[in-house]
Amino acid sequence: MITTRSTTSRPTIGFATFATVLRGVARALLTRWAIMSNRRRLKGLEELDDYLLTDIGLTRADLRSALTLPGDVDPSLRLAAIIHDRDATIPGCRPRGQRGDGAGLQTLRRTS
Repeated sequence: MITTRSTTSRPTIGFATFATVLRGVARALLTRWAIMSNRRRLKGLEELDDYLLTDIGLTRADLRSALTLPGDVDPSLRLAAIIHDRDATIPGCRPRGQRGDGAGLQTLRRTS
């Protein structure tokens, strides 16, 4: 005689799966917090005068464009793209962060 035993198995979540889900939730919360923080900082840029915005390569229209993006999109990435595209269209202008012929900023030394 052959006896079979039937058990009802419940799906179990292992520790590794739980840790993966927890990391995903933490990453999503941190990303959302960073986006909200960047939006607050951009709203602070609205208080600057036009000549100061021009000095950092932005216009009021750029700020409005970035702030009208959906709430889950980081507006600082949009501003970075705008500045990069604008720099690329100006003849002789290198994108920020690239050194041309090695003639970058020089360190000022104090002479006594």
